[in-house]
Amino acid sequence: MTRWRLNTVHLALLIGCVGPQENETSMNDYRIERPSTDVDLAWLVIEPMWKAVDIYQDESTLEQTLAGATPGQRAVHACSWYRSEVNNGGHDQFFFNSTGILWEEALRGFRLIGANEYAQVLESAVSLFPASRPSKDRDQRISQLEQLDRSVLDDLDDRFYSLEERAALDDLFLAYIAEHRREFFVE
Repeated sequence: MTRWRLNTVHLALLIGCVGPQENETSMNDYRIERPSTDVDLAWLVIEPMWKAVDIYQDESTLEQTLAGATPGQRAVHACSWYRSEVNNGGHDQFFFNSTGILWEEALRGFRLIGANEYAQVLESAVSLFPASRPSKDRDQRISQLEQLDRSVLDDLDDRFYSLEERAALDDLFLAYIAEHRREFFVE
């Protein structure tokens, strides 16, 4: 069952986000000045990464464009993409789209911020793929996805939605950001 739950972060991901512009290079430092309010803070701390981080090419390009990001920025970025895609079209959509290249980043990210139940859901989805490793190549990942039992993915979608209702990911983002300010803010 697909659920549509959109907030500011989801809308930004789905509407205004495109890959890097031609001749655009990755930034050395994605940190921002500390905003005066925490409203939409999870989005604000990763917004500088949005056009610079390239999820549309290959793993090497992704790593090059993520090179300037701190572990916390990488976590919030990948976990936000994962949440947005699963909320929009389920795990099927996350792995089908270019965002599927972020599965490992998201898994590491959930563990880093202490979102272990989210990590378990994603880990369960990943375990369905050959050798428990979805391909980083989109075409290969789509071929792998076509071989999976979609009802299992649907069950994982339901687990994710239930988890979101009782353990808000934004709260975990904000707690991590508060504890690791230097990863996100220029001081």
